[in-house]
Amino acid sequence: MKNFRRYLLPIFQLAAVLTIFLTASQAYAFRFVVYADSRAPKGDPAAFNQAILGYINSQIAELEPRPDFVVFIGDMVNRTLSADGSTNNLAYWKAFMEAGLGGIPIFVAVGNTDLYGNSGWTEFPMQAVYQATFNEMPSNGPPNYNKLAYFFEYGEGKERSLFAVLDSFGFYESQGTLQNFDNGFDSEQIAWFYQVSSGSEAHHKFAFSHGPAFSIEGFPVNDSVRVIWNLMEEFKYDMFYCGHEHIYSRWAINKKVYPLATRKLTQTIVGSAGATPDPLSRVKVNPEKAHIYSGYTYVVVDVKDRLVSQRSFAVVSNGLGGLTTKKIDCFKLIK
Repeated sequence: MKNFRRYLLPIFQLAAVLTIFLTASQAYAFRFVVYADSRAPKGDPAAFNQAILGYINSQIAELEPRPDFVVFIGDMVNRTLSADGSTNNLAYWKAFMEAGLGGIPIFVAVGNTDLYGNSGWTEFPMQAVYQATFNEMPSNGPPNYNKLAYFFEYGEGKERSLFAVLDSFGFYESQGTLQNFDNGFDSEQIAWFYQVSSGSEAHHKFAFSHGPAFSIEGFPVNDSVRVIWNLMEEFKYDMFYCGHEHIYSRWAINKKVYPLATRKLTQTIVGSAGATPDPLSRVKVNPEKAHIYSGYTYVVVDVKDRLVSQRSFAVVSNGLGGLTTKKIDCFKLIK
């Protein structure tokens, strides 16, 4: 029976947990959805783009078969609290997601704007607000990354899969002061990722982080991200998902892209579930090889036996004042 292994995940509603186990014997592949970056523009009084995110949630909720869970990888809102501190925008986003997805379990990764305060950049006190808001996330991460980095396993047999969620904008102590990574990982998180990856017997492995490992627009990528990438190669991860750049990209990272690569591994950026899409003019890599698309997107992933099927969808105008979806990319991996 497919289930959450090694860690029975506390999620937003107990009913959702029961639904997973009651439907666990179905024979079709399990399915999950990945999306990111729903925040409104900086300075916008709205915390996130309700119109686009709400439409995407409605499409996810109507999928057949129904997704077993979704993973949202950061930049949910444009700031953690309202300017006067009276409103927890992350809690508002969470309630919006729960209502729109109709009980589908939700897992999250922290993004930089999810920790923004009045200074316009990540602030350590905002991290505590994030941790309290998403207290349902697993507590099996590194000690200093409680609810910020974690893992779970799902499925049985050839469908057994490891899901590792990382925090690429975390805080660490340096010379007596707290520093914030701008897309990077400290030794504690790297050691934890090694332990989780080496200790898992899952056939499939998926990693998630808000920041990209290979930027297509020239965003900062700390050298420590390459250490994580090397571990993903060593322990044969299937896919790496990220956001931060408000654009879609499916990029096979091989020796031509990364000379130290030991095997081809695919990075999928799915960075606009409501955040203003970045124009193609910002792209600094071959748009055909990196499968670039500028627009609002989300990704549906099916796992069945040795096959991983990824379909990517865009949200576009239907020409009648409403919205519709179209498939923009398809990728299959046999492992």
